[in-house]
Amino acid sequence: MASQWIRWRNDTHIYEYSIDFGANWGPLPLDASILTQGTINPARLPSGLVDPAGNNVLTGVNVLSNVYPRLTFNETDAAVSLRNWDIGADGSVFRLRALDDAFALLANLVGVTRAGQVAIVPTAPGVALDITSGLNPNLAVSIRNTDAGSNRTAGILLGNDTGVGYGQLVINSSGYTPSAWNLAGGFTILGAGAGGISLAASHANGELRFYSGGSANPRLTLQVSGNSVFLGTVTERNRSVAIGDWASYTPVWSSSGTQPTLGNGQLSGRYTRVGKTVYFEFLFVYGSTSNAGTGAYWWNLPLTAAGYATFVGKYLRSGATYQVCMGVFKDANSFQMLAHGVASQFGATVPFVWAVNDQFQVSGFYSEP
Repeated sequence: MASQWIRWRNDTHIYEYSIDFGANWGPLPLDASILTQGTINPARLPSGLVDPAGNNVLTGVNVLSNVYPRLTFNETDAAVSLRNWDIGADGSVFRLRALDDAFALLANLVGVTRAGQVAIVPTAPGVALDITSGLNPNLAVSIRNTDAGSNRTAGILLGNDTGVGYGQLVINSSGYTPSAWNLAGGFTILGAGAGGISLAASHANGELRFYSGGSANPRLTLQVSGNSVFLGTVTERNRSVAIGDWASYTPVWSSSGTQPTLGNGQLSGRYTRVGKTVYFEFLFVYGSTSNAGTGAYWWNLPLTAAGYATFVGKYLRSGATYQVCMGVFKDANSFQMLAHGVASQFGATVPFVWAVNDQFQVSGFYSEP
């Protein structure tokens, strides 16, 4: 018996057969036995017909039609209950899902709506979601705008439309495990150790707030009025002392002759600085065991000076009234004192022979190099 070819006619929706290798075709009789007559060689399958061996190539338009049309994939070498996936459409959302071995739903992984909204979720709470960009293997996620028009930007909109929580972008190092979020909506970077920073905007009063170290209180607040409010301190130029804070320094008492000794007297100073301007205060009290030495006196400045300055002071003879004096630079690192109406600088006998509780005070400012 001659070999028979069988084909499906898409236009008439009937099977046809040929016994002359396709020269002539006729309707396939309803006698099922004809399907077993002879050998189908070579076999001809209609275009688009699914090959059970899994090697077919679908062409044209292939439609899956159902209330939930879907296509399921079985990854045979995967672990138990990690083999099955499907893609399909349900509730006007196109979904990618993970299924267990019984084809029951494990998780909705990706959802795309007709409005272009995309939802991506991890498989379970606490499981990390990794998205690798094919544009650059060093990027986890790439968001770009290829519109050549002006004023075009690429961005991310974070929000919570329920009004219960906040929209927030959080970047964690791999070792960081937060116990709870206590910050308003904003941008947060968290490290594996104690630390991290957050930037949050408050819509209610227009403030921009910076948080650090997991604190519930902002370290820096920029107000709508333009004021800056700091919870901590502000330093500059890599200094350890904050702007406006005073630091103490130990003055050195020197002489052009025999060096004096302080004994139980008092010699103290402090300073603060903003930029390169130094403000300082100085107090000297002669004690019962102090020794005046000989010659002219000078005392060191808290920091090296540039240029020239005059400092205002007052001195007191024990039991008398205060008199005006002033301080002037001796050099870039020290100053000396001059009394009103006295020709020479303070020394062992100027403006008087020093006795217990004689003292002077001076304060002023100057510039650093």
